[in-house]
Formats: sequence, C-alpha cells, structure tokens
Amino acid sequence: SQALFIVLDETSSDWIYSIADREAANELRKQLLRDDFLFTIHFHHDLHECSLGPVTKALQDDDISYLELMKLIDEKKKMLRKWIEQQTPMWGPSLSNYIQESNKNLYGLFKIEPANRKKLSQECCDHINRMLQELDRRFVRSVLRENLSILFDPNYLMGHKEIVGEPEYGRDALNYTRLKYGKLPSFDKTAVQYEWELIKAPLAEYLKTSINHLRRQFWKSFILLRKTVNEHFDQQFKNILVLLSIYLLSTSNNAECERGFSAANRVQTNGRSRLLRETLDTLLNIRLLLSDDVRSQRCQFVAEKAFESWNDHESNRRYPRTKLIIDVTDDYEPSTQKGVGVGK
Repeated sequence: SQALFIVLDETSSDWIYSIADREAANELRKQLLRDDFLFTIHFHHDLHECSLGPVTKALQDDDISYLELMKLIDEKKKMLRKWIEQQTPMWGPSLSNYIQESNKNLYGLFKIEPANRKKLSQECCDHINRMLQELDRRFVRSVLRENLSILFDPNYLMGHKEIVGEPEYGRDALNYTRLKYGKLPSFDKTAVQYEWELIKAPLAEYLKTSINHLRRQFWKSFILLRKTVNEHFDQQFKNILVLLSIYLLSTSNNAECERGFSAANRVQTNGRSRLLRETLDTLLNIRLLLSDDVRSQRCQFVAEKAFESWNDHESNRRYPRTKLIIDVTDDYEPSTQKGVGVGK
C-alpha cells in the first residue's frame, strides 16, 4: 500500500502526465488516505485471514469431516466474540498494528484524514455480531450428522480407534440413527443392532493399519477387504450398509449440494433460491424414501408433480409447500435475476 501511495504522489506532481491524470491521481490518493477507509480495509483483511478464509477453504473440501467443520466454525466464533467482548475491542494483528502506527495521523510517510475511531469500532463490532448471527443460522447443529459421524466418519474413527472395538462404542449413535430411518424400505432397524456389534471388531483391526482418511475410499477399501474373507458380506451386513450409504450420500458443505443439484438438473428456478445446507441435504435424501429406481417413470412422475406444486403461483412460490414436508428454519429468500440483453 505504501508503494501505491508513492506512485500516486509522484503521478499527481509529475508534469509528464496530463492535467486530468494528475488530478485523478491526487483525488484517488486523498480518498485512500482516509482513516475510515484504511481502518475498514485492515479490519476486513483480518476478518478474512483469521476467520472467513479458513472456513471458506474448509467448505471447498468435499471430504471434510462434519465434526471437524463444526469444530472449526466454533473456534472462529469464539475468536470473533473475544475480539468484541471487551470494552476496548481486541482486534486482529493487521488492524491492531494500523491503530498503533497511525496514532499521530500518519500512515507511513503520509498524513491521513482522521476519523471517529469510536464510531468505526462500533460499526466493526456490529458487523461481527451480524456475521455471528449468520454463522449460527447457516451452521445449525445437526444431531443426525453427529451420530452418523460417530459411526462412519473415518477421521473420527481414527481419533477413537482405541475404543471402537469396545461393546458400548456407537450404541447410542446407532440407536438414534436406526430410529430416524426406521421406515426406509428393506431396512430392519432391529437387525442393524446385531450387524453393528459384528462389524466393530474387524473395523477396529482395520483402523490400526489404514492410512486413508477420505470417507469414500476408506469404506470402499474396507468393504473390499471384508468381501475377500466373507462372500456374503453384502447380505449379512445389508442394514448397516444402508446407513453407511446415507452417510456417504450426505454432503458436508453447500458447494457439494449445489453441484449435486446441477448434475441431476432437478431444481430450476427463475432466480437463485438461497437454502440451508440441511435443507438441500434433506431434499437429496428424499430419493431414499422411494423404493423404485431413481430413473424409473414413477420417480420422474413424483419429481415432476412435486416441483409443479412447489412452483405453483397459487401455493405462494415454493416456500409454503416446502415447509409442509420439511421441518426447516426460515431460510428461503426469493430473488429475481434479469438477463442482460445482448445487442445485435
């Protein structure tokens, strides 16, 4: 930034440039050398580097563990609350250095136009409070995801491999999950308890040697290994494999949900529908309730009729119909996008 100001300062006084260029450079330098602008820039830099950046990077990882993601978000929320909980906010490193170095209304070699820093601090605190509310809204705790992770998340299993083989491990999580999906076709919520007790011992042994933590590759390798010693593995553990399929189908982030919908070409709207990750995940799991093949005529008919009613103007544009079948928070925000006309 100092180099930019030097260039602008030289441009504004160098006669080799036109009057318009010199005036523009001078005006830009004045606009940039304002305390309110520099204060806000440093604040948002810290916000991205210390909080939003790591969360965004984690959300781009399709194989991130749900529990690890929620742990990361909780850590960032605690950090942000610590910034603003004191009477004098404790800011990030970049903004803290700027405040210390610009106390005399100087930024490096340049004078800056002073501003009301108490007001700026309050605006930043308000921004963080709004961001914390948004994080709470977008990442609501899911008991189902937590229990599925306890049963099937390779990273979680690796961290608890010493106790995976113990009799009590996973029983509470399995009990919650089997009751949740007890009405799935061809799923025996009683037999799955016996299957879980049988599969824990070989799973605990496999965890001692496995180095692959990617959830799909981990379970593919494990199942292939078990099939080499038990040709009836699929039939013997069919119910636990149903729950495993649900876990593998469940997405860890919004981007994966969006790609899933785009690939299936199931959701087409006039504008972008802003939905929670949990809502998208629920819609993806609806297909599990249909015993027919997803490509069958019956499934296509059900999907078409569902989305006809979802988009029906008399049903108030999707939202009330969705609320009837899915218990979600108010996360739908309608928006209209107008295409830009291309002149011939």
